[in-house]
Amino acid sequence: MSELLPRVVYQMCVHGGLIVGSYAKKLVGDIDEANDYDVLVPLQYWQTVCMLIPETARPNKFGGWRFMDEKGNEIDVWPGSLQEYLRDCKTKYGGAVYAVDYVHNVVYSSVVREL
Repeated sequence: MSELLPRVVYQMCVHGGLIVGSYAKKLVGDIDEANDYDVLVPLQYWQTVCMLIPETARPNKFGGWRFMDEKGNEIDVWPGSLQEYLRDCKTKYGGAVYAVDYVHNVVYSSVVREL
């Protein structure tokens, strides 16, 4: 049975947000459990997506916001470039870094492959 995203995370994805962090690694099968939801929002979509952030959110270390949804899910959301994220991000789990476009079923990865 597939797991549904929290409502606000799905709404952010519909408006251009990308799932990153541990939940992206879970979606691609690299890990079994994820402890929160991280959403990277490309700059051109930030003005729309930021309207979904509740007033109770507090700043996070990525220049964005952290909040809990109505079901107790921890969500981090911040504006940024997909290219910079894939280039600069390090994962505590090791291996590749991923960004998942959940709506369009596309996975971006920091893995370099020979052609």
